[in-house]
Amino acid sequence: MQVKLPITDSCDFAILGHQERWENVYAMVNQMRGSQTNQVVEEEIRYIFPFFPARSLFKIDVTSTLNNKKITGCYVETFIGPDSLVSIHLKENIQKVKEAAFCANTLGAPIATLGGFTSIVLEGQTKLLPAGLQTVFTTGNTLTAAFIVQNVKDACQVLDKDISQSHIIVIGATGDIGSACVNYFAGKSAQLTLVARNKRKLFESYHDLSGTACTITDSVEEYASEGDIIIAAASSSSIQLHNLKTGTLVIDAGYPKNIDITCIDTSKIHFLYGGMGYVCGNIHFYPDYRLPLYHVPSRKIAHGCILEAVVLAFENKHYAYSQGRGQITLEKMEEILLWANKHGIIPAPFYNHQGLWSIQKYTYGE
Repeated sequence: MQVKLPITDSCDFAILGHQERWENVYAMVNQMRGSQTNQVVEEEIRYIFPFFPARSLFKIDVTSTLNNKKITGCYVETFIGPDSLVSIHLKENIQKVKEAAFCANTLGAPIATLGGFTSIVLEGQTKLLPAGLQTVFTTGNTLTAAFIVQNVKDACQVLDKDISQSHIIVIGATGDIGSACVNYFAGKSAQLTLVARNKRKLFESYHDLSGTACTITDSVEEYASEGDIIIAAASSSSIQLHNLKTGTLVIDAGYPKNIDITCIDTSKIHFLYGGMGYVCGNIHFYPDYRLPLYHVPSRKIAHGCILEAVVLAFENKHYAYSQGRGQITLEKMEEILLWANKHGIIPAPFYNHQGLWSIQKYTYGE
């Protein structure tokens, strides 16, 4: 099976990524092969996909609204299959991320982001990547967390929710992004509930939040019906939420998506995808594989982890801005958000699997 690849010149930033659904993979592979060739059947794609070495699939031009500066990035596909985003494939996934890191380095990218699951397999430890690379790696989690917090604040303003009177539940509370959200809302909400599978880390977080109205659990079902605001920033998928209160704000900030949407009645709650950003300046993909890969309501919407590398490239700050776990500070969240806004990169409009919310705080163009 042959695919057409773009010419790979040097770039200003790189994105290491993977696909969350096989439907994306099927569409991507067949679009890469071109319209003049026969479509490859799904069974063949599933078999051969994991054997592809990491490589740059397309380039991205992004223009700052500050000074019309244009930078060019490369998307490096790790070829981690959607079925392999689980712990039993940890060793092979780490190797694929390392190969993608080598690829980003070969492309001459001074800064690269570990998109989605690629940072989770390393637990944010960029030091686990091969030594001697000139490319610096960031997880992108600081800007993602900043976008999520802003999503909550903006949505509460639109929905007339009072955060100080709200019970906030954070799923994935001991992870890098989840813990950043916990730290932000600690003391700002009426009640915080931390949900995570690792009980030891849960107790450590509970101890750190002494003096704050806080509960911990390893089962989201225990408190889901009491939540006014639920933030999902976990490494799990197909999380089921039952018996939610009418008017609950649910933000799924996971990649792959965390929440099983078949279990929630979106006519009674407010559901949106969080941690996403919007590029007010120009953004151009070539070859344009955006449609098979990105199911979003605007071509200018992208994940916060991706946009962190863009912001750092605009700012010429080529260092590991986000790394490890639990090291995101409120000061850094505020800083990266200010840098992003300076270049016209802002939180994405509210949307979910059904499209844009009917009420928007901002007016966005396509």
